[in-house]
Amino acid sequence: MGRYSSAKQITLTAEAPPRLRSFLAILLVLIDIGALGAAFWLGYIARRELPLFAVPIDPPSLRAYLPVFLIQT
Repeated sequence: MGRYSSAKQITLTAEAPPRLRSFLAILLVLIDIGALGAAFWLGYIARRELPLFAVPIDPPSLRAYLPVFLIQT
């Protein structure tokens, strides 16, 4: 192991308090849900507005896709 085997390991960062770690974990989940919702909404708008695919004559509302959104979340 060499001549430094008895040396203590030095950490340069402090351990985050448990409350902060919990808050950040919850915040991460909320941001993920919000980003997924925004992406789903933008995809719906893009499908309706951009001439990439054939648009149905009577396209369903965004509310009709809510169960799919909940399953994907």
